[in-house]
Amino acid sequence: MRTILLIFLLAASGGAQGADVVHITYHTFGLVGSIEESHISISRTATPVMYPRRSRVDQLFDAINNVLQAAHVAPRWEQVPAIHSNTVKLEVILGTRTYLLSTGYGADGPEVHIGASDSDRRHLEALRKVLQLCTDHLRDVVAARKTTQ
Repeated sequence: MRTILLIFLLAASGGAQGADVVHITYHTFGLVGSIEESHISISRTATPVMYPRRSRVDQLFDAINNVLQAAHVAPRWEQVPAIHSNTVKLEVILGTRTYLLSTGYGADGPEVHIGASDSDRRHLEALRKVLQLCTDHLRDVVAARKTTQ
């Protein structure tokens, strides 16, 4: 009876956390009119709260959450890029919270227009940090798989 009650209480209180996802889309214009879109996604599925989160992907999503919270990122931040410029779009879903950050990018990565506000620079820096966290995570995953083969 206690087991059934515990299962019911966990289910009723949201005992399993929702899936967390990062979607990154790079939209690149070519020199002769060709267009390329590259999509990268990293996700972690729901985990019962009774299990500690210690994996690499857990550390990634904790770090992403910390970056977004520290920068006070708004749920939606989209810069209007110049016509035919490259863009990067980052969508982060953390449980019930969703963030969308989008801006143009050049040789030095994501960028904002000249005279950007403090808020724009803060969002840009958060975007850069999350992209770097994801890049580092993917490199670690690939390196770990190479050593096990």
